Amino acid sequence: MSEKESLEEIIDSHPAPPAKEPASNDAFQALGLFTTYLDERLKSLREDIRDEQVLSANSFKRLKKEREVKFKFNGNQKQFEFNTEVLDELELAEKAVQKSDANSTLLSLSKIKTLIHKRNKLIRIADKSSCGWDTVKEYESDELASDSEDEKKIRQAEFRAQRKKTSPKEIYSSSRDWWTPPGNCMALKVLAVIILVLFVAPLSFTSFPGFIAEGPGLSSEVGGVAAPPPQTCAMPVEELDIGEQIAQRSRIQPENEDNSDIFSNGIWKERSLIKDGSLRSLASDLHDFVLKSRADSTSKVYQRRFKKWVEWCSLYPEITPIPAKEFHVALYFKQIAESSKSSTAIDQVFYAIGWAHDLAGLHNPCKSAFVNHVREAARRQLKTSVIKKEPLTPEHLKSLVSNFAGHRANLSDLRLVTLCLLGYSAFLRFSEICNIRRSDLMFFESHMNINIPKSKTDIYREGNTVSIAKLDSQCCPVSMTLRYLQLAEIPHDSSEFIFRSLSFCPKSNSYKLRGTSPLSYTRAREVLLEKLSSIGLDPSKFCLHSLRSGGASAAANCGVSDRLFKAHGRWRSETAKDGYVKDKLESKLFVSKNLGL
Repeated sequence: MSEKESLEEIIDSHPAPPAKEPASNDAFQALGLFTTYLDERLKSLREDIRDEQVLSANSFKRLKKEREVKFKFNGNQKQFEFNTEVLDELELAEKAVQKSDANSTLLSLSKIKTLIHKRNKLIRIADKSSCGWDTVKEYESDELASDSEDEKKIRQAEFRAQRKKTSPKEIYSSSRDWWTPPGNCMALKVLAVIILVLFVAPLSFTSFPGFIAEGPGLSSEVGGVAAPPPQTCAMPVEELDIGEQIAQRSRIQPENEDNSDIFSNGIWKERSLIKDGSLRSLASDLHDFVLKSRADSTSKVYQRRFKKWVEWCSLYPEITPIPAKEFHVALYFKQIAESSKSSTAIDQVFYAIGWAHDLAGLHNPCKSAFVNHVREAARRQLKTSVIKKEPLTPEHLKSLVSNFAGHRANLSDLRLVTLCLLGYSAFLRFSEICNIRRSDLMFFESHMNINIPKSKTDIYREGNTVSIAKLDSQCCPVSMTLRYLQLAEIPHDSSEFIFRSLSFCPKSNSYKLRGTSPLSYTRAREVLLEKLSSIGLDPSKFCLHSLRSGGASAAANCGVSDRLFKAHGRWRSETAKDGYVKDKLESKLFVSKNLGL
């Protein structure tokens, strides 16, 4: 039963007294007051019902109109819905102020305060998370968590967002963030402050939560959100909070431009002009195809460094990441030089920015002589002395064989000795050693061949074959490899990796190969340094690369020709080859002994 019907029932149940029966003045006065109260109450209810009907009709019309509007970007749709929700509450607050209804006004302003607080919280979550607004999207999809579990909820949302980012190209997706607040969203805060000052203050509602008067003017706060700074703010961008940074950047940069996406700038704008269906099909995945011009590992490094450059540019509205200006790139190099400890970061950024501009068909600012001078200055400032690891010598390998490759050697020790002999005699990198399969080995009467399907310098994956001679000694790599394959029970027709993890069987007191993945670098290095330490060497002076450099140094000091030396080690340049060689003392003294003195 409605309130109106209840009041009418009360009136019917209390009829006016008969005129013939006299009543006291007090009774007539009380009845008159009660009747006046009921009339005013009914009038107020009628007005409320009429206002609610009008507001509902207006909301229905606006909702119907809003549904007919189609937004190009999902972020615009989300922001539009947020603005509409805030405007609805402001309309309710305005109606309540006109009726001098303090409770309704407080309720509407409290809802506005809650909305703005929630929005600021989402902005800060996006700012702190590496996945940005994807984390916010996952966070809002789980509304069942309690406030006490909020921190755990944020961590889970970030984990889900990171898991969904499986492709490197998502870093440069041309789609906008799902909720990018426009610059004029701060006007809602100003409007709320104006309503409070103009309408609420005259009614003496001085105890509104979140409203703090600070003297004359509009220096006030709603829900802890300060009024926005003017558009031409002299304050540096990094001193503003994240909401102000986003708002200021949105005011300066048009919404239809995305200067952080490689594949929406430069030559890639031609894709939107293609009309033929077959050509559009070819162009649809051209960006994936062109990314294969570099190795996957190289592309990932470039993409990661370019993303850092984009993030830095986002802090300064006047800087665009692509196409970039030479002076801005130089400023970024200087900033890296002041915050980094290695010149590697400078080189990676240099090539990443140039790579992005080359992909977009734009002028490469890194080809500028000015930028190169700044890069060289940064490299000199960050240059540190390189301490190279010592190469392993034949004496070291002989000691390993005598200690860990005897007749009773177990599979674990034999795996290490075989790995060392192959890496030393074939000048192998660890990435080549761990990827050797049984099908890559071919044994002959006088030698063995190792097929290397891919290597660091084989950019077109043409493959290489390294031949290792059979020796008449205990350190023969061929004999040791055959012995290891037999003990590991790897059949000759297998295509499994020969160096894998081991599992120990207590019953048989032996090791067996397990799994299908190759041996990890960390485990191989750990075992090697442990064995080197057991034969009296300082493990801090050696690493897995000591195998390759040890074999190269021994071959160079024995007078192997440069052509065979370079082909055996698969080097592409003389500089790289010479960097692996450590000349013996006799070779160093040979020059001064032959000066005719």
